[in-house]
Amino acid sequence: ALEGGSFLQPAISYDGTTVLFAYTAARASDPKWGVEMKERPPWTPETSYHIFRVNVDGTRLTQLSDGPWNDLHPNWLPDGRIVFCSTASYQSIPCWNGLHNVASLYLLDRETGNVRQLTFDQDDDWCPTVLPNGLVLYLRWEYTDIPHVWGRYLFTMNPDGTGQREFYGSGGYWPNGIFYARPIPDHPTKVVGVVTGHHVGRVGELYIFDPARGRYTIDGVVQRIPQRGPKVEPLIEDRLAIDSWPKFLHPY
Repeated sequence: ALEGGSFLQPAISYDGTTVLFAYTAARASDPKWGVEMKERPPWTPETSYHIFRVNVDGTRLTQLSDGPWNDLHPNWLPDGRIVFCSTASYQSIPCWNGLHNVASLYLLDRETGNVRQLTFDQDDDWCPTVLPNGLVLYLRWEYTDIPHVWGRYLFTMNPDGTGQREFYGSGGYWPNGIFYARPIPDHPTKVVGVVTGHHVGRVGELYIFDPARGRYTIDGVVQRIPQRGPKVEPLIEDRLAIDSWPKFLHPY
């Protein structure tokens, strides 16, 4: 059993029997978590997030990843393999004095234990999930030679990392990012996700998008939840959604 620590991003298998999640044994009350980032000690296998699986009845708890880096956002592929984020590449973005570890996407074969890196971008790739057509949907952050506050776009790729291309938002200044996007059940193209700004964390406004209607700014907006009727304004703000209410974190 796992005692204390933090649990993140549970993902249920297609047959409803198994749950993936990210876990760290480090406790928020530990004094080292209260220091400034520039003073933070390096990640260790004991303080990092790793991927675990467990049956829905609590049996067969198994650790699937390890190392002095963070493994996050696990999600099942239809064939039983696992796509997830990891900072194992030891890359850093240009700001934060190199202390922001870039998360890339990786593929884990649960049968063999083999791990393969899928994305090799300078900046973060987050929140992988699977669309009805089998493509992996994820949020990609562009940083170089563009206003990076507004450079987070939804991308898709094949489960083996090939065919990476824009899904929603390229070239626009709204939304800054669509976090934790998930496909709408029983619809071929609609997704739901959290719209938020750059320097405001991850909570924000909940929207349904349909790229079949359009993929630029508000062109593909179907609905903001829980509103109905008011026109969505494509505001260009760093701290987008900071003053709006209610706020959401995960669509599911």
